[in-house]
Formats: sequence, C-alpha cells, structure tokens
Amino acid sequence: MVLLINSQSFSASLTGQWLGVDTVGETSYIVFRADGTGDIDGERFSYQLIDDMLTLRYGDGGELSFFCYEQEEGWILSMGEEYALELFPMEAEYSDEDVIWEDESSTTDAPQQSAHQEKRNSPVSGLAGSGIRFIMDDGQDQYVWYGIDPRTQAVEAIQTFSDEYICSPGISSDGSVLIFAIRHPRQPRLTGEVRGKPFELAFPADMEMQVRHPTVSRDGRLLAFTIKSSKHVGTIDVHDWNSGAYDHSFMAIGTWYKVVSINLDTGKQQAVYHDDELVPDVMKKRGLGPVFSPTDDILIYADNLRVYVCDSISGKNLRTFSVPTGTTGGWTGTLEVSEYSGLTFSPDGRTVAYMSQGEADIAISPHIIVLMDVRSGEAHYYPLPQESNLSGCAKRGLIYLDFSPDGRHIVFSASAYGQQGEVGPFLCLLDLQNGSVSVLDKAGLHASDPVWKGR
Repeated sequence: MVLLINSQSFSASLTGQWLGVDTVGETSYIVFRADGTGDIDGERFSYQLIDDMLTLRYGDGGELSFFCYEQEEGWILSMGEEYALELFPMEAEYSDEDVIWEDESSTTDAPQQSAHQEKRNSPVSGLAGSGIRFIMDDGQDQYVWYGIDPRTQAVEAIQTFSDEYICSPGISSDGSVLIFAIRHPRQPRLTGEVRGKPFELAFPADMEMQVRHPTVSRDGRLLAFTIKSSKHVGTIDVHDWNSGAYDHSFMAIGTWYKVVSINLDTGKQQAVYHDDELVPDVMKKRGLGPVFSPTDDILIYADNLRVYVCDSISGKNLRTFSVPTGTTGGWTGTLEVSEYSGLTFSPDGRTVAYMSQGEADIAISPHIIVLMDVRSGEAHYYPLPQESNLSGCAKRGLIYLDFSPDGRHIVFSASAYGQQGEVGPFLCLLDLQNGSVSVLDKAGLHASDPVWKGR
C-alpha cells in the first residue's frame, strides 16, 4: 500500500483530509485527526505512528500496519506489493467568512448553506411533481436523507444514519422500494426497505468489492446494480528506462464489473446484463450506471464508449449505441460516459442522460450533460457554464442525476472552483428548455446523490 504525502514532516502532514486514488483508479476520502483518530469513507479508526510503522485499528478489532519511508516526491507506506494508494491533500473546510450567501433568510430546518463564490441562482419555474431527495454528510459521522421542494426550497430531514455511509439511492416511482448502497471498505452491502419490510443484501467481506447504482424496475419487482471488484492479474517487472536493467516487480490488479438484477419477491438472481471477460481491456471502464426504464421492461448501462439497451427480464442485449461526438469551448471529440456518472431515464422512457468530460481519460469534473434517444441513438448535449467553473461532483466520487417528473429539468450534484479553491458538492438544476443552470442553495453544502422522479 503506497501513500504519497507531499509535506515537510510526516507526523504533521498526516493530520488532515486526503483524496486517495488507488492503483485501479478507485477513490476514497480519508481523514487523519490530531487526536489519533481518523476515517476512510466514513469508517472510523484510530491510528498510531511509531518510528516507521503506522498502525490503523478499527472498532471491530481489525488492524492494518504499514512501513513508511521517504522518497523524492513524498512518503511511501508499504504493505508488501499488494496495493497502492496515493493521497492528495483536500481543501480545508470553509468558514462563514468565506461564504457569500444566496439568500440571507434561511429556514431553520435547512442544512448548512452552500459556499458559492458568486450568485448563479435564477428563478425556477415550471417544476412539477414530488420533491427532490438527496443525501447530506454532516461531517460528524452522520448521513442524513433529506427532501427539498424545488419551488420553495423548503428542506425536511427524512432519516438519519449514524456511522453508516449511505449512498446511491435507488427508489421506485411510488416510493414503496428504497435501497441505499453502503460503501464500506471491507463489508459492502445494499440496505433499505421493500414494501414496508426491511431489506439487506450483503456481499463477501474483505474482497475489494463495491456495489454501485442500485435501480428499481418500473413494477418494483427487480433490483439491479453494478458490482465492482479488484483481482490479481499478474506480476509486472519494472526495468530502468535507460539501461533496461531490472529494477523491481509489483502485483498488477485488474478491475472487474458485473451488472446483475435480483427478484425482490424471491431474493434470487434474475438476470446478468454484463460480466467482464477474464482479462478485460484495462483502459475501458465498464458496467456503469445501470438504470431501469420507467415505461418499458428494459435496462440501460454503459461503458466509456457505448450505451447498451437490454431486456430487463432476460438480460439479453437489444441494441448498442456509440457515444456521440460534440463540440464545446473550441474542442471537438467523443462525449464519453464518465466513470463516475450515473445514468437516468426521462419520465417518458425515451431518453437517457449521463455526464461526460469529453475524451479526457480521467473521471473527475465531468462538465457536459448528454441526452440520448434509447431507440435511435440520436443525442444532444448541454455544456455546464464554464464561466462559473461548474462541473459534476460528489463527495464520495459517484455522481447522480435525475429528471424531474415533468421531464423539463435534470437535478445533479456539482462543484465550482473559485479563488478559495473547490466548493461543493451542492445541488443544481439544468433547465432543458433553455439550457440554464440554477443552484438549490437551501440544499446546502455537501449535498449529493439526488433522486427526483425515481430511479
């Protein structure tokens, strides 16, 4: 396990907030506190640094130890050659003095206000249907499931989850099925409620697995999701660039994706929509953002370069579309599906939307929302306002978006860059009639994972 920490002193530099990027591109958020505690993606641990040994201890008795030593670009913590993780410093939290409020008359039941560097809010009209639901991280090991009325911006806390990092809400259109993914470094699972009864689906522990993007079929009977797992694919020898002499070897890790559904009535697997080959193309991210149609028995998922339409019952592929090309800001190229983007259906079942960063081979900061007709593959797109440095963002990586029940708007989580650095995530609305983007300020800072019509 490798952590690069670019600071003067190891013991001092360890304290703070870090964005971790591992050898397969997976991200995590890590905090080391001065009192000897920390957390990774919401799971609390205590830590101790003695000489060159760093030890992490978890509440369930689990323990990890790493050797650390300095190199040119920072520090390395190693645990053999099994895994690698780079840590990049995160921006400090903003104080009230850094905040320019959109509206001084905040309601008492709203979460903390968002810290925007400029006023970008515009009047919202034509919104119909039920409220938007979203997740808020309160920064104190609590994750709150909120609702917000997009017309009045009245906010209501629905449920609080203590020490349980919820994400990726999948919810039926009638609200009778609500499923969250639990992102946990050692015990991923799905949890929620199905027609008034508790639901939980656990996955094998300590297997470097994640579960993503749960989605509920239009009749509320099927639950689909992506399983992402890491596996050893071989050992790679590294040689000196100039002399060709052997330098060292490391363990190569491959990433596998699988998109499946289960029948919520029987608990048995219903269909497999995608399963990687034994040795997949490591440059292609697959099994992204599965979502059921609200009107037909089909499911859509994507890889970076294609969108797949499948029969939701059998899993059979019905048709495949390549992502479109686009031009924005003087650039022309393919509008690839961001690895972090969810997909969402329009309420009439004709259009699917996703977020793109163009052809960039990185997942962060997608800034183009693409809409594709699921029958013809025809597409059009909406670049986000670059004068505001606006882009898709979520605190834990995966970016969710959803249509309004009337099909006019798309809600998504975003961030903006200003003089103070990155601010967000917060919730935004894209008006599909005129392309304008407004901010739901009362949803607050650290609001993400929105769902509107259901997914």
